[in-house]
Amino acid sequence: MLICSACVERCLVWLQIWGRNGVKAKADNKTIWILWLQGLENAPDLVRRCVQSWRVHNPGWSVQVLCQQDVDVLWDTDIERRVAKKMPHSALANLVRMKLLLDKGGVWADSTLACQMPLDKWLPPHFTTGFLAFRNPKMRTPAANWFLACRPGNFMMQCWYTASLNLWDQHSVKNRDPIGQCGKLLRRIEQDGKVWRQPAFWQDIETLPYYWHFYLFDILVQTNEDFAAAWEQVPKIAASVPMTGELDKTQNDEEFWAEFKNRVVPFYKLNWRRMDPAKSSRVNMLLEYSCNPGMNLG
Repeated sequence: MLICSACVERCLVWLQIWGRNGVKAKADNKTIWILWLQGLENAPDLVRRCVQSWRVHNPGWSVQVLCQQDVDVLWDTDIERRVAKKMPHSALANLVRMKLLLDKGGVWADSTLACQMPLDKWLPPHFTTGFLAFRNPKMRTPAANWFLACRPGNFMMQCWYTASLNLWDQHSVKNRDPIGQCGKLLRRIEQDGKVWRQPAFWQDIETLPYYWHFYLFDILVQTNEDFAAAWEQVPKIAASVPMTGELDKTQNDEEFWAEFKNRVVPFYKLNWRRMDPAKSSRVNMLLEYSCNPGMNLG
C-alpha cells in the first residue's frame, strides 16, 4: 500500500488532536450554519451532497441551510442593513457567518465542505476559547473563514464583525463583484506582499479584494493587542489539513484510494465550480463516502 508523506503528516496531526482528552469543552449551540442564497433546492449536486454529509455525521446537531429570505431578516441595525444592501453575494456570505455566530453561536461550514467525521469527535478539545478558525491558508493570512466555530458574543468575532461593517460602510466602497473587478488589485497584492496591512491601501478604496475578510483578520492580529492575544490562545489547526489537491493528481485510482483510506481529516474543502461529480469519479466517490461513512472503499 502506498501512503504519501503528506498523508502521514495529516494522520499525525489528527492523532495529536484526539490525544487531548483532558479538555472537556463543548459548543453551547449545536447548530451547523450553511448558506446557499438561491435555496438548497437550486444548489449544484456537489453542494446538496456536502450538506447531507453534515447531517449524516452529526445527528445530534441541527443543520440549518439559509437562503436569501432568511438573510433578509437577520439585520438589527441601520449599519447592518446598509452594508448588507451594498454587498455582492460573495461578501454578503462573510457578513452572514459573522452575524449568526456572534448572535447565536455554533458552527459555520461553507456549502462546499464535505464532512468526514462527527464534530463531537474532534471539535471539543479545540473549542476551549470559544472561537476556532483554521490557520494560514494559501493567501498568507492568519486564518481561513470557510469553517468557524464560535460562542455567542465572542470577543474575536465581535472585533471582526465591527471592523467588517466599518470597512464596507465607507462612502467610497461600491457594490461590485470582487472577482470581476479586482484583477489588477489582486496582482498588485501578489507583487507587493502584504500590502493590505498598509492603511493607505484601504483609504478611499472603491472595490475590495476578494479575500478582504481574510486580510481584515490579519490587520486585527497586527493592530489589536487583545485580539492578537486571544488568537494566540486558540488551538492551532492548519488550513492545509482539509485541502483536496490530491484529487487533481495523475496517480492511478488504486494509489489514490489507498491514500484516501488512510487520511484522518474532519472534512474536505471542495469547489463546486471546478469539481463536477458527474465528470470526476474521484469527486463522486468522495461525496458518496462522505454521505455513507460505512461504505467499503475496496
